[in-house]
Formats: sequence, C-alpha cells, structure tokens
Amino acid sequence: MKISKHLSYKERDTMGRLTKKILTATVVTSLLFGAPMFMHKSYAETKINKQKIITQNTQSTLVKKPLTQNIYKKSIAKKQRNNKKFKNRNNKRKFLVKYTKIKPQKKQEITAPKAIMEFGLDLLKNNLEFQLYEDEDENNIVISPISISAMLAMTANGADGKTLAEFESVMHTSIKDYNDFFRKYASSLAKDKKSKVNLANSLWLNSSKATKAKNSFVKKISKSYFADVFNKPFNDATNKLMNKWVEKNSNGMIKNMMSSINENASMYALNSVYFNSKWLKTYDSENEVTLGNFETIYGEDVELYKMDSTESILIKDDNTIGFIKPYQDKKYGFVALLPSENSDFYDYVQELDSDKINSLIKNKKIIKDGIIASIPRFNTDYTRKLKPVLQNLGLTRAFTPNNADFSKINGKESPFLTNIMNQNKIRVTEKGTEASSATGEEPDSDYDFDSVIIKLERPFVYMVYDFENNVPIFLGTFITHEHTTEN
Repeated sequence: MKISKHLSYKERDTMGRLTKKILTATVVTSLLFGAPMFMHKSYAETKINKQKIITQNTQSTLVKKPLTQNIYKKSIAKKQRNNKKFKNRNNKRKFLVKYTKIKPQKKQEITAPKAIMEFGLDLLKNNLEFQLYEDEDENNIVISPISISAMLAMTANGADGKTLAEFESVMHTSIKDYNDFFRKYASSLAKDKKSKVNLANSLWLNSSKATKAKNSFVKKISKSYFADVFNKPFNDATNKLMNKWVEKNSNGMIKNMMSSINENASMYALNSVYFNSKWLKTYDSENEVTLGNFETIYGEDVELYKMDSTESILIKDDNTIGFIKPYQDKKYGFVALLPSENSDFYDYVQELDSDKINSLIKNKKIIKDGIIASIPRFNTDYTRKLKPVLQNLGLTRAFTPNNADFSKINGKESPFLTNIMNQNKIRVTEKGTEASSATGEEPDSDYDFDSVIIKLERPFVYMVYDFENNVPIFLGTFITHEHTTEN
C-alpha cells in the first residue's frame, strides 16, 4: 500500500549553539497584502484554484494530495537502505489516518490560558504530521504557543464576520479574551527578576501604497499587545529594519529571518519571544554531564550527552511519568512528559489535550527520596510555514482573496494573509534552558514512594511552562539525536 494514500493537506508549503547561557527565542511573522487592490483578481483566483484551496465546508472536506513519484521512490529506496529506521512506519500510518480529518471545533469558550495550551497542542500535532510525510527525516520540534497566539490574536483584531469566527474557532476562545489576557501578561513580565522573558510585537504598514490602518485598530493592538507601529515604504531598507527588529528582540538569536520584502504587500505583522533563565540548581559539568544512550523514534540507539540530577516534583498518570525541573525564580519550569513504555509515541501525542496537561501539573507530588532524572543536552532550531497547518485546523478564509474580511484594519475587505513563518530556537544546557519554572502553590502532600528513576532516554514531550500564568512558552518533542549539542 502506498503511504501517499493517507495524505490530506490541501496545500504543502514546503530548529543554535550551546553556550553557558541559556537562550531561547521564537519569532513568528505573517504578511498581509491585498487583492484585487494589489494583485489582479484573475491571477489570484488562478493561484487559488491551482493550489486547490477549499474555503467552504473545511471541517468536513478532505483534499488528498499524493506524494510525487520521485518522492515515493526516494522513500522506498531509503527504506531499503535501512529497514530498522522504518520499523515504526505502520504506527505512523495509523497515527496519520486518525489525525488528518479535521475535527469539529469546540463551540464553547474557555479561558485564554487553556485556549493557548489547546491551540499549542493542535499546532504540535499538525507539525508532527507534516514532518512524518513531508520531510525526509523526523526532527525534533519546538514551537512557542504564546508567541503564535499573540501574533494571530493581534492580527485577528482586524478581522470581522466569518473570518473572525474562524480565528476564534481555531484559537478556542474569543479574541476579546486574548486581548484581556495579553494586556495583563505583558505587564507581569516586567516583574521577572531572575528570568528574562521578552514578548514583542510590531505592525508594519506600506506607506508607498498609501496603506492606512484605522485608529481603532492601532489603538487596540497597542493597548493589548504593546505593539510598535511603523509606516514605511516596502523596500530593501525597510527589509533591513525588520530584520534588525527581529534580531534585537530575539537577543541576536534569529538573524536575517526575512530574505526579501514584498513591495506590493500592504502590511507585515511581526512577533518575537525571547526567554533566558538558569536552573534553580545547575549541573556540575564534570560529574553530572556524561555520555549516554538514547533510543530514537526510528528504534536506533545513539550516543548523546545527558545531564543527571536528583529532582523532587513528580507528575504521573495512567500513561505518563515525568518531572518538573524549576528555574531560578521558581515561576518557570521545564516539564518533561515521558509516555509509558507500552505506549505508541504518535498515539500518545495525538491524545494530549489541555485537560490532561493541567491535571498532571495540578496533581504534581513531592518525592521524599528524590527522582533520579536525566535530560538530554540539546539545541534545536525549527522553522515551519504555518499556512497549511492553520488551514488544516480550519483557518481558510484569512488566506483566500475575496473571502478574507479584514475590514477592521482599513475599512476594506481586500487584505488577506499570504503566509505565516514560524522560527524557533531552544538551547538546553547544564546552566539553564529556555523554559518555565515551578511556582505557585506547593503540592498538597508528599508522595510516599521510594526514589523514582525517570531517564529521558526515548522520545518525550517537553514544555517551558509559566506556572504563574498557566501557559506554555515553548512546547516540543525530542525524538532523535539530530541537533543535539557536542561536548
């Protein structure tokens, strides 16, 4: 059976170096430009038809796009070269078949923190599906739910009608709730003393196209997202300014993100999140950082550097065991989720939801004799175009000329989203990591167990979690030795 049979995406738009400081940054960029104002209507329609974008009944319509013959031959040759690497392919098929159908979105509104977690898990699952059959190899994934949510919510403030309804459905709650949350969240970051978290937003308008945003729109995003608004001609000079803005707000981690600028675009929306923190208890590089084994998603045993420690906060349920390693100020923590040995990793990820994550964190326990733990030392750089991922989740009108309604931006319905580029970098070392640290209420009682051993020596899910605001800053999967650091 050809594996291409199960593919269902409507479009296919095809993670730095360890230092003794912990650096993390994620930048999400989206660009909007108008048609027919800036793109000929017939050209836009031809492009949409060619790509087979469906803008109606997206929750029940599937578009099957088979792999090309060359890619299929390449995958067969790859399997023949290393059968061991593909021993889990049947499980991957099973996961993909289950996951490609777009599930009806929940209609009830939930709190913004829970919505951000749910939306982040949706993105993680779809990114995992993408790389299963779009990429040559499975790589470690890292995304920033807080960053992507901020950028999309900021943009959605300019949407109206059915376009706004799609934003709120995909993002699981109202844009008003997102506005209220991010206004308070940005203020809370200023109180951080030992961990540095920087959330920055900007809106760039094309002055050469006489693009002018409504005062109500600019005022709203400035108030809720503290966004900088720039009115510049879209040329090489502005392209350099945008890259400098991204580089500055990512503390130099992400450079030259935009190779060029579309002179016909009406607007660019940029978002950057930077996190830098040390562990509450750092590792001894000589005694606690050693070579160890890791079984990749392919079933291969590889050597990588691991960090050994004794932790105390256990999280556990029927098919998960893990721990929380706090950062310096105890507001943030590294949350490690290890599926039970008899669980299929793809099925495990598919079944994750905000209720399960919140339950694991709420029911954390203190282990008196400690947890013998180990974490791989790694460095991940992950970039993905989010347009097909968001379309698969149900956000289609925003990307479609003549159907996108962003009339709250400039009073016209012509602008539409062309793509959203998401670039993330995370570094986890013996000194610290971009993550959130355990804070808030202490566990109700001690867990009366002997010491527990939890070694992350096979694929696992992790989060950099903000315990004060109950949101994931970073969310990822570690499934292979690719992009791990050297000693």
